Amino acid sequence: MSLYQKLKLLMRASAEEPVRKLVEINDIKIFEQEIFEVEHTIKSAKLHLANVKAEAKSLSNSIKELKSRTGLLEQQTLQAMEKDEALSNDLAALIAEDEIIIQEQQKHLQHLNKLETRLMGDLKTAVRSIQSHQRQVQIIKANQHNLKGSQCLSQKTQSLNGTLRDLNDSLNNINQRQLRAGYLDEAEGEIETTLSGSNLDHRLEASGIRSGHHDAKAVLDRLRLLKSA
Repeated sequence: MSLYQKLKLLMRASAEEPVRKLVEINDIKIFEQEIFEVEHTIKSAKLHLANVKAEAKSLSNSIKELKSRTGLLEQQTLQAMEKDEALSNDLAALIAEDEIIIQEQQKHLQHLNKLETRLMGDLKTAVRSIQSHQRQVQIIKANQHNLKGSQCLSQKTQSLNGTLRDLNDSLNNINQRQLRAGYLDEAEGEIETTLSGSNLDHRLEASGIRSGHHDAKAVLDRLRLLKSA
């Protein structure tokens, strides 16, 4: 295959690809439309079958009437044979004509009966098939709804999980920020204590050493010493 032919095939495939995708997306609608068109064809076939049955019934009645007439003509011919030979010949000619018509109508009636049988069989098969396809459409639609529901549920679950993760992340960030703020306040307090010298007083007091600052306890201790002296 030449490069030009391959390019033509590629262009054709590229042009048909959107159409194929459109068909795939709407395949259920297309299937339903196909069923609808078959149902329309079945209605036309039913009407055609009704016409065949009506024609066969009319033809059957015509044959009965011709046979009844032929029977009467035969009796009349038998009577005319004894009285009027020319009349009997004319009656016999009419009988012959009717018999030809009866034979032709019987052949046509047989053809109509065969056609009716075949059409009836085809219609029964078509009706059973279309009923089966209609049930399949219901199943397909139910499966499609389930599939969409599962996809929607999956998307909602993923979205919910993502939201929960975001909430957890936000909570952790808030806790970390508050914890850091607490550490920062504590550090600032320690720095302030260190710079003001009060930290040294706490260390002296913790060691049982007086800091030298005047307080009520120091005064009482001093007075006790003087009294005891």
